[in-house]
Amino acid sequence: MPTFGVRYDKKQIETAIEHVMRAVPGEIERIRYTSGDDWASEPALFFRVLLKDSDRVFEDLPSRDVSVQRNFTGICHTIIRTLANELRFEMYQPYFEFRTVAEQERLRSPEWE
Repeated sequence: MPTFGVRYDKKQIETAIEHVMRAVPGEIERIRYTSGDDWASEPALFFRVLLKDSDRVFEDLPSRDVSVQRNFTGICHTIIRTLANELRFEMYQPYFEFRTVAEQERLRSPEWE
């Protein structure tokens, strides 16, 4: 439950997520989020980004293949930057976690479904 009177505009967040999906086509399986307080009791949004398994993104990071690491980092930065452009992060702190489909299949975390 959000605190400090911060209001989360679900429609705005959903629209921002749609824009992210278009910004990196074919790379994202889905994005989930929750709102709440962070470790410092400040309002926050927690994004869980499930990336598709592909030649560019895979579960064995860190890889010795520097080009794969750069591609993975570039995809993550594009996702964060696109959401930052769409949402007003000055009202709350965003947190991002990234995971691949194969990793989720292995871990089976319900909050990622």
